[in-house]
Parts: sequence; structure tokens; C-alpha cells
Amino acid sequence: MQKRVEKIIKGTFMRKFHPLNSLSVKLFLLITLVILSIIALMTWQNGKTYEISLSKNFKQQSLAAVNNSSNLISKEIKRVEENIDNIIKSIDKNSAKNSVEITSHYFKNNQNWISFQLFEEGNAQELKAQVIIFNANSDSIYYESHLPKTVHSKINKKSSLFLSNRIKWYANNNVHVWSMARLLKLPVYSIAKKITGNDRKTVYWGIVTLWQNEIMSSLKASKQSQHYILDRQGRYFSSNHFNEITEKKSLRSLEIFKNAEKSNHREGFIEKFFDTSGKVLMGAFATIPAYKITIVYQQEKSHIVNTVKKLVVKNIKWGIVFFLIAILIVFLNSSSLADNLSGLRDSVAQISTGNYETPIPSRSRDELGQISSYINNMIVEFRLHEKHEKDKAWIDHEWKTSAAVKNILFPKNSQRVNYLNIAGHSIPATEYNGDWWGHFSCGNKLHYVIIADAAGHGVAASLVTAMAYSFCNTIAHQMRTEQKESYTPNILLKEFNEMLCEPKQNNVTMTMFAILLDLENNKMTIANAGHQHPILIPKLSNDPRIKKRRKSLQKVSLRSPINLSQSGSILGYKTNSQYEINEYDLSPGDKIILFSDGIVSCKNPEGQRWGQNLLLQSILKTIDTPVDDMVDRIRIDALTFVENEPLEDDLTIVCLEIPEKSIFGDHG
Repeated sequence: MQKRVEKIIKGTFMRKFHPLNSLSVKLFLLITLVILSIIALMTWQNGKTYEISLSKNFKQQSLAAVNNSSNLISKEIKRVEENIDNIIKSIDKNSAKNSVEITSHYFKNNQNWISFQLFEEGNAQELKAQVIIFNANSDSIYYESHLPKTVHSKINKKSSLFLSNRIKWYANNNVHVWSMARLLKLPVYSIAKKITGNDRKTVYWGIVTLWQNEIMSSLKASKQSQHYILDRQGRYFSSNHFNEITEKKSLRSLEIFKNAEKSNHREGFIEKFFDTSGKVLMGAFATIPAYKITIVYQQEKSHIVNTVKKLVVKNIKWGIVFFLIAILIVFLNSSSLADNLSGLRDSVAQISTGNYETPIPSRSRDELGQISSYINNMIVEFRLHEKHEKDKAWIDHEWKTSAAVKNILFPKNSQRVNYLNIAGHSIPATEYNGDWWGHFSCGNKLHYVIIADAAGHGVAASLVTAMAYSFCNTIAHQMRTEQKESYTPNILLKEFNEMLCEPKQNNVTMTMFAILLDLENNKMTIANAGHQHPILIPKLSNDPRIKKRRKSLQKVSLRSPINLSQSGSILGYKTNSQYEINEYDLSPGDKIILFSDGIVSCKNPEGQRWGQNLLLQSILKTIDTPVDDMVDRIRIDALTFVENEPLEDDLTIVCLEIPEKSIFGDHG
């Protein structure tokens, strides 16, 4: 009996089990293969999309890198040029005996300067040394093991030779830049500037030799990318790898350098080119024609391919894991697979049609449940990706809408109409501009000039500025066609305020300053709705309208500013707000400057605001120039103060001028 039981047990449990004989197992394996096929197809599609995205991102990154380096290098060389001008003019005026005293100030403020040399150019373009001074304050850490005296000696001997060759080769250039790294085995370069003496006959050349630390700091290389600068011969001018700039190796044969030489554009991108060793590269270039310099940012194209391969391999590994888990489930629990697979089959069918809203039900905690969880995570990622693409499309639509509104609303930068010169410029802090200004001719030598600042950014702010433009344009049209002169600035502000306050749930506000110019009677009427006060600057320094003078501004100009002070509530805040007007006399040569609060509140890297005092100094320095030049100069002064700090608010400046009668005729 015992032997019989043992035989039955052995026959039952020791019999070989073949799970593939089960119809449910076959169905499960078939569905598993279908899922793997779908995953493989999605992996291939995602790999292609990812490769395109990586290439696009690198193009944007590389173009931004070379443009940023180009701007920083141009700015640094321009600054050195200005210093050379100042030094030579001072030496020419005070004689070379005081050259050490004159240059000491510049050496102290420029510790990366190694030396300053002054040469006088003779009849046959011969150079005669006048002044050679070395900077005792130059940072010694850059010399490394080199003796400063040895470096100074080589600079003294070779600078004139280098400059002479460049004068012969490029006789029309007044500025020359070349690398001294190959000679000195140090990261050093020279800048030469040509200037005519006070006697208008003597020609001087000033050479500043300095360390490349400022230039090298603009080069952002990584393990995968290279960022370097080439001179006109295609040799390394500067690089993050010091051994490269000391070599005589030329990269003139590189396709990217040839394209940079031939291109009519100052920047470009090449999808594919080869280096000297045959590696396939991709990269961007930017040229600085004035200094014959080419900036290159590149990386191996295989880096993107390898990144995509890693993604594909990762997905393949997950697919293999998925398949192995499926087989394990078959052998461990083949009898319960059919029910679980039915839900998995239906969900996968939905995914294959692009429906990511239906998650895969996880009916168990075994491997099949884990697979369902993995695919559900994939569905979440796809949904997030779709949402990101939709959000990106919406943002692009908002930007295009705002840009279209800006192109319609903003007048030309510079205008000269009906005895009035006007120029303006606006710089948005983001893609969307909340500032707006406009000029409207109202007939009978009446002109409205308006500046406004809508709260917020984006399409909402653009629509408010569109309302302001439409409203002001309608008022001007009525004044022209119906001869209505009752729309004084206070009425204009009052009616537009009521329009903004009319919606019950309105939360949009705007500041605005309105000026009505009567050029027939030489009068100006103003009203303000919470905006920055404009500045009136008379032509004559003894103008009787000037009641108060600032001593701090007398050093800049004898002409004194008049603050057009006027109070008033912002628009869109209270329905019953009232606005007052003030009237001023106008004189030929008067200039009026309007601006938004962004120009006085902009900050430099130290957190200091530009403020109204620096704005007034900038205005007075350029007060005798045309209005379009004034606007450009004020804008440049503000951005120079800010340096690379992002703007916190939109920046707008408008200048208008009442021309003198001797130029444009009598207003009558």
C-alpha cells in the first residue's frame, strides 16, 4: 500500500509540466509579444524624436555660446581701445615724461594688463618706440614658472615686429589684435590702436599686452564640447586648453572655419563637418570682422548618437525584463493568467491607438502587476509630455500675439512731422511688453504724445495697450475730423479710466501720462495717471521757466531740467477718479523726455538702482544731439549700467523736440 501511494505521488508531482500546452498561456505569450513590439516601435520613434530634439537644443546652445563670447570679447577689446585712446591723448598733451604717472592709473585699475607701449609711425610705416612701461600691479599668479623680466623682454622685442607686419598686410585697419601665447608660452594677447596726435600730423600706435583671463572666462567648454577662438590664419587665439594656444597648428582647413570666412553672416551653424583626425563634428561659429577673430563651439556628433543609443538600450533592457517576467509568471501561475491578461490586452489596445487616459489595471502584486505599474508610469510620462507640448504651443501663441500687437501699436522709432521731432524705444523685460507709447496728430497743429505702463505682461497687458491705442486714436480722429478741441488730457484720462473700470471683475490697471502740444500757440497741457513725471529741458540756460537748479548737474551741462510734476490716480482703480491739468509755455529748442519706471528702477549686479540722477546726467550729456541719438545713448547708458543683469521691468524712453524756427520755419 505504501509503495502504491509513493508511486501515485511520484506520478503526480514528478510528471513534467509543459505550460505552453495551455491555451491561456499561449494567449498570454502572444499578448506579451505584441506589447514588446509596441514598446520597440515606440522606442524607435522616441529615439528619432529625441535625436532631433538634442540636435536642436545643441544648435541653440552653441549659437548662444558663440554669441555670448563674441559680445564679451568685443566689449573687452572696445574698453581697452578707449583706454589706449585716453592714454595716448594724455601723453601727447603732457609729453612722454609724464607717461609713467599717466599709465599708473590705468595699470592700477587693470591688473590683467602686462605692459603699455607707444610707437610713432614714420614715413615708410616705420615704428619708433616712444614709451614702454610694464605694469608692476599685474597679477603674478599668471606668470607661473616664467620670470616676469624674461616675459617683458620678449614683449619689448617682438611687439613692434608683430605690429609692423600687420600694418603692411592690413594697411587700412586702425585696430589690430594678435596672440602672444605661442611666443611667450603664456595666455597673453596684444591690442594695438592707431591714433593721430594733437598736431594732426603725428601718427601714434599704442599697444596693450594683457592676460587672456577675461577672454578665457567667456569660453564654456565641457567634457563633450569644445569652445575656442581662432585668429585670421586659423590658429588658436584662445582656448580652455592652454597647450592648444601655444601650438602653431592651423585649423584653416576645417570646414567650419572656411564657412566662417565665406559667410555673409556674423554667425552660423554647421550640422556636419570633419576635424583633422576625421571625427564627425557639429557646431556653431561667430565672427568679429573688426578684429579678424572666429569663435567656435563644437562637439562630436557621435555624442548625440550615443545618448540616443543609451535610451534605446535602456528601453530594450526594460523590454527584456518585461519578457522574462512574463515567462516567469507563466511557469509560476499559468492558471490565473487569462483573467489578468484580458485587462492588460484591452489597455494595451487603447495605448496602441494613442489613448493614454485608460490605465492598466493592476489586479495582483506579482510580476504582472509590476509590469502594469511600469507601463502606467510610461503612460504618465507620455501624458506629461503631451501637456508640456500643449503648454509650449500656448506660450508660443501668446508670444506671437503679443509681438503682433506690439508691431501694430508702437510707432516708428523716429519721426519728424509738423514741426515736431520725436523718437522712442522700448525694451521688454520678458517676451511680452507691458509698456506702450504713442504719437497722434490731432489737426490744427495739435499733437498728443502719450506714454503708458500696463500692470503685468502677456496677452492681457497687450490687450490693455491695444485698448489704449484704439481709444487715443479715436480721440485724435474726432479732433481732426469734427474739430473737437474739448478732449484735454484730463478728459482723455477720465474717460479711459471709466472704460477700464466698467467690467465688474476688472483687475487690470495702467499708468499713463498724456501731453497735448499746441504748436500754434506754443502751449503744452499735461495730465497724469500715476506715471513717472517727464522732464522738460529748455534750450537756454537762463530760461525764466527754470525755478530751481541742481548743482550736481551743472558739471554735466549748463542747461537745467524742469520736472513736469503732476499727480493723479492710476487707471482702472476707481471709477470716479478725477484728473487735473497743468499748462506750460513752449519755446523753440525745448526737449521733453518721457520714460517708464523700468528705466530708473533697473539694477546693476551689486543691486544698485540707476535712479533719476543718473538718468538726468545721461540726458544732459546728449541734450544737444538729435532726439533719435539721445534715445540710443540713454538706452546704451542704462544697459551698460545693468551689465548682464536681467531686467525686472520693461524699459521705455521717448524724446520729443520743438525745433527752432530758423530750421523749420515759423509755426504760424
